[in-house]
Amino acid sequence: MEWGWSAEFPDQAGVVRDPELRSEGLRRWLDSWEGWRVEAEEYISAGKFVVVLCRYTGPKGSGVDVDVQGAHVWKMRDGKVVRLEIFSNREKALEAAGLSE
Repeated sequence: MEWGWSAEFPDQAGVVRDPELRSEGLRRWLDSWEGWRVEAEEYISAGKFVVVLCRYTGPKGSGVDVDVQGAHVWKMRDGKVVRLEIFSNREKALEAAGLSE
């Protein structure tokens, strides 16, 4: 499965297949947080895509609390996940799934 971050995350951007690279990217991201939570708010089916509108919350290592919206775009093939891309901008996620103009 391919997994990664949209271009909105300049230090993390890119989707990769290699499990070690995926894990390293996630570790880098999580290292700056004291806690991190992702809550699904809505699921939108769009053909071969499922868009999950999310809310991200948690305190950063700096002590700043974060509460922002984002989205995950899951690409499916034959009922299985083949790709996950994480977005901080919901509109861009919907565009990636062909759901907006």
